[in-house]
Amino acid sequence: MNVARIVRDAPDVYHGTKALSKSSMDELLRCPARFKVTFDAMGSGDHDQTAAMLEGGLFHAMALEPDTVSSRYHHRIHDGSTKAGKEEAALARDKGLELVRAGMWDECAAMSEAARAHPLFIAASRSGTFITETSIYWQEGPVPCKARIDLITELPMFGRCVVDLKSTQDASPSAIAKSVYNYGYHRQAAWYLRALSAAGLPAQAFILLFVEKAAPYVVSAYNVSEAAQGVALNEIRYAVNLFKDCSASGIWPGYTSDIITEIDLPEWVYRRSA
Repeated sequence: MNVARIVRDAPDVYHGTKALSKSSMDELLRCPARFKVTFDAMGSGDHDQTAAMLEGGLFHAMALEPDTVSSRYHHRIHDGSTKAGKEEAALARDKGLELVRAGMWDECAAMSEAARAHPLFIAASRSGTFITETSIYWQEGPVPCKARIDLITELPMFGRCVVDLKSTQDASPSAIAKSVYNYGYHRQAAWYLRALSAAGLPAQAFILLFVEKAAPYVVSAYNVSEAAQGVALNEIRYAVNLFKDCSASGIWPGYTSDIITEIDLPEWVYRRSA
């Protein structure tokens, strides 16, 4: 693992850099052929922003970098189908601002307010170390890698740590345990801590700060366990080796290499009918 480069660059620069990220790693582990399309598109500028991406960006900006919100986003006032609404949209485009409907704006404002009131967030803001939206670039052998970290801070219980801000429908422990597995957040924890180690800034913990998307906007913080990160490290090693092998051979397979694959029912069906 080579020495990393740590910078505070724009999101577009980060997303346009061709390197293995946590999100693209998820695609690689799922289907190398689909990953190859995603990887080749990096740097092309063809990145359509979904409503979820817009909401996530605004939520993060309001919570972590509130001073940047007015220079990046515009709170829509008029109905987009009206003349005033169309003029408003054109003016926002001319200024390079993302146009946000009122409902989304209000939801993000409420979520960010809840996040900033959480004891963890307060402790981080008072720690003297509050580094937001940081990109790290490094090499795993021949494989270019990247990570974009929401927040690097210092907390009394952990020392240096990473805090990742996320919205959710359910911030309860049982729901989040499922989300950690389903969305690969254990890999994100191990990947980001690996990135910081490569940058010479080893951290002791990866903390997920979840905010529910409806009133009363409950906030819960979770530290990803070492056991979960151990599973993730095995998956990461496999993904890095898979990237190397596919790059060397030029073959990026689909879901299976078999000509015909026998399909069966999910295991839970048999358990239910037993």
